[in-house]
Amino acid sequence: MAPSTQPPHQPYAPRGAFLTATADVGGPTNADVGFSIVGRGAPPPPPPRGWGWNDGPAPGHPPPHWQGPPPPGGWNGPPPPGGWNRPWSGPPRDVAVARADFGPFAYNTFTVVPVFNWQFGGWGYWFFGVWVPLY
Repeated sequence: MAPSTQPPHQPYAPRGAFLTATADVGGPTNADVGFSIVGRGAPPPPPPRGWGWNDGPAPGHPPPHWQGPPPPGGWNGPPPPGGWNRPWSGPPRDVAVARADFGPFAYNTFTVVPVFNWQFGGWGYWFFGVWVPLY
């Protein structure tokens, strides 16, 4: 018979440059679970105004494993409102403001676009595979 509790042990701490997360909620599907950190194997971020970035040319195809409709103009059409993957360029917004109207805001140099996820109880955003609720 198995014991009902574990023996005392050190808390688990992930080690190495490869972090794991659940990546299959919204957007891409069947994504590899995990990601590397820039400088430790991950590619550098795309340059501003490069392919599919900011106001650069249209990507011409959906991202890998994309599930859902294309933007209104298609993958070769004009960029959707806000540009292709454009960072937030509006007035500075804090997370406290986003809790009231669920609009985009800046967090730690990232542009956050809150989404509604009924499986996690409401509005929030994904931060490197971790669901952060806005309540």
